[in-house]
Amino acid sequence: HVAEEHASLGWLYDRYTDDAYWHELALLESRFVVILFGTLLSGHDNTANVVSQCICMAATCAVLALQLKKRPFAEDAAAAAHWSSLNKQAAIALFCQFVALGLGLVSTVAGAGDADTSTALGFVIVAGVLITFATPLLLTIAAEVVTLRGIADAAADSEAASAADSA
Repeated sequence: HVAEEHASLGWLYDRYTDDAYWHELALLESRFVVILFGTLLSGHDNTANVVSQCICMAATCAVLALQLKKRPFAEDAAAAAHWSSLNKQAAIALFCQFVALGLGLVSTVAGAGDADTSTALGFVIVAGVLITFATPLLLTIAAEVVTLRGIADAAADSEAASAADSA
C-alpha cells in the first residue's frame, strides 16, 4: 500500500528531507487557517479585523519558524549555500507574506484615522505590499534564469569538448 501511495503521490514529498515529510501538510494547514480566519472574522468591525489579521500573522510566523528551524527541502551543500536555495526562497516567500499581512494590519488600524494620514500611509502600504508580492516571484525567475544559463554553459562546454576530441 505504501509503494502504491508513493507512486501516485510521491511527488508531494520527494522534494523534502526524510524527517520533514509533514511539511506540505503544515503549509496546507496554515493556508487553511489564513483563509478561514481571514474570511470568517473580517468585515464585521475593526476589532474583529485586527484579531483576524493577528491570527493570520501568527499562522504565517509559525510556518516561517518551522521553515527556518527544519529546513525541510532536500538539497546538497552546494545548493543550500546558493542564494537560490529552495529553503532560502521558501523562507523569503513566507517572510514576505508575513510583512504583507503586517502591512494589512497597519492599514486596518490606520484606517480609523483621518483621511489625509490614511491616504499618505495607503500609498506607502500599497508600495510595500507590491514589493512583498513581487520579491518571491522575481527571485524565482532569477533562479530559473541562472539555472538555464548553467545548463546552456554546460551544453556548450560539452559540445566544445566533443569537437576538440573529434579534431
